[in-house]
Amino acid sequence: MRLERRLPRRSPAWRTQAGINRGDRDDLLPREKTPTVQFFYVYLLRSESSSEHYYVGFTEDPAQRLNEHNDGKLPKTARFRPWHTKSAHAFREKVGHWHLKSI
Repeated sequence: MRLERRLPRRSPAWRTQAGINRGDRDDLLPREKTPTVQFFYVYLLRSESSSEHYYVGFTEDPAQRLNEHNDGKLPKTARFRPWHTKSAHAFREKVGHWHLKSI
């Protein structure tokens, strides 16, 4: 069982007691944006209509790519749809197929 400790709530008066008024609040200054990390995914799909058919692909957005496969927008996979994702592996850099043999 996890015990949580709750901190007491502060009243709005604590700002004036601490010498903070609306004109000099630090939280109004622009903050540095956290850099976003872009991932590249290698994914494995399995056909729901024909369980012996698999497809391996590469994308930056696995959810959107699965929708494209299931909407029939990709000729190589349209015949065996619907598809579901069996697995997906994220990489920070693009990798070639020769690197995937060790996974």
